[in-house]
Amino acid sequence: MSITEAAQIAAKVGNMPGNIMAVIEDLLEPKISWRDAVARFLDQSIDKGLDWSKPNRRYTGSGIYLPRTNRPHLGEVLLVFDTSGSVDFMQLQIMATEVQELVAEFDIDIVVLYADTDVRGSEIITKDDVPIDLHPFGGGGTAFSPTFKYIEEHNDEYDPVCIIYMTDGQCTDYPAKEPDVPVLWVITNWRDFKQLRKSYPQINPPWGEIVPYEK
Repeated sequence: MSITEAAQIAAKVGNMPGNIMAVIEDLLEPKISWRDAVARFLDQSIDKGLDWSKPNRRYTGSGIYLPRTNRPHLGEVLLVFDTSGSVDFMQLQIMATEVQELVAEFDIDIVVLYADTDVRGSEIITKDDVPIDLHPFGGGGTAFSPTFKYIEEHNDEYDPVCIIYMTDGQCTDYPAKEPDVPVLWVITNWRDFKQLRKSYPQINPPWGEIVPYEK
């Protein structure tokens, strides 16, 4: 059982001492910036493309034959924008540009999904689409389960190496099944999220990594 799950159970039964909650809050506090987290996700997902047809000339002089590393190819990043009414679109636009800068060095497309209580639209952003001009759909409430169900149902269209979900986090609707790829929750309004989860710890994602958005 995770720390988050334990906190949720204790809070529901009213058995959460203040000092224990303070410790849990500290443990749940992200220790890494969202940019670093995204960069690490991308780095860990790179297909190095080892090529045994031509040896690495750096070692052949020593009689050692190792594969040559081709140009890295990452795949797809699935970027989900929470377009519910409580999210500031201008903030999403800024974050989209920053994400684009992070992945510009890779040969990769970003599949963007716009979602509130369901997926409302999608588009593909390439490394050449700078500055990014988003075309969001939504404006309703927030639910995460339909988005992940949509991704699973469209696995013939999307084959992401990671999922980055940009949201204010003000939602308790999470799917029970964890995706097969890493998920990064980038919280757009960290101060409000921290305050809200003191009363409703169940808004914490039960899986994935959480980082606050910081300019």
